[in-house]
Amino acid sequence: MNKNHNSLPIAPLFVPGNRQDMLNKVINMDVEWVIPDLEDSVPLSEKEYARDITKKSIINLINSGKKIIPRINSFSTSYFLDDLESIIIDGISGISIGKIQNVEEILKISELITIYENKKNIPNQSIGLLPWIENAEAVINSFSIFKSSSRILWSAFGAEDFCADMDILKSDDIEENTNDNNLLFARSNVSIAARAAGVHILDTPYTSYKDQKGLSLDIKKAKSLGYKGKFAIHPSQVEVISKLFRYSDKEILWAEKILLIVKNAEKNGVGAIGIDGKMIDAPVVKRAKNILDLN
Repeated sequence: MNKNHNSLPIAPLFVPGNRQDMLNKVINMDVEWVIPDLEDSVPLSEKEYARDITKKSIINLINSGKKIIPRINSFSTSYFLDDLESIIIDGISGISIGKIQNVEEILKISELITIYENKKNIPNQSIGLLPWIENAEAVINSFSIFKSSSRILWSAFGAEDFCADMDILKSDDIEENTNDNNLLFARSNVSIAARAAGVHILDTPYTSYKDQKGLSLDIKKAKSLGYKGKFAIHPSQVEVISKLFRYSDKEILWAEKILLIVKNAEKNGVGAIGIDGKMIDAPVVKRAKNILDLN
């Protein structure tokens, strides 16, 4: 699968798998990546109904040009196998699966995907995996998990379930910073592990979907930790996430300025270079190149 930046999700939108109306509506939305969800957004009483609705909707979503990564129920649930077989359809980009704990689960899931690819005449290895790191065991195992299968192109940190697993409270009150540091290690560790494994990392959804200011602040923090995108749980979040996770015009101009000065300095045989009282060394040049490479 293509790993270039333009093909990677920045603001994938969750759509409850039991909501036929919403699955139909998203077809005409300006959203590139869609996550039909069979897990947390679907009540237990509607799991089978959601599976049927989602299966029927995936083809229409694919035909509309959307990139689809359905989220199925976790490996330990009784819904897992039926979910997996149902949503493996030629044309989906991958499968999202929550509450992954260890490498063994990934290997078994990947093996099953291969079986269903062969059974359904889908090109082998064409379906990617997006595991969610959402508990203490998975945070500790995150690097090994990300390296365990070539199917893993993307990954995600899930703060809500992580807090539940740790028996701690979570707050979206970013401005007061009342209860934010309790996620810092886990959120950072998962991002660093993904970077080391060469996996595109997405941040936990911001659940206060009407709070645009809070969302912007949370994106700023996620970017500072190395996250490359964030899940949207409401269409109004998609534009904000997409805009703020991309480099600004100011940042692009800064990068262009750095590289131009370095180029001229090398041309003139100048070694040490400074701009606005700051030394330009190799890491600064690398950051500038990264910015331009990703835009």
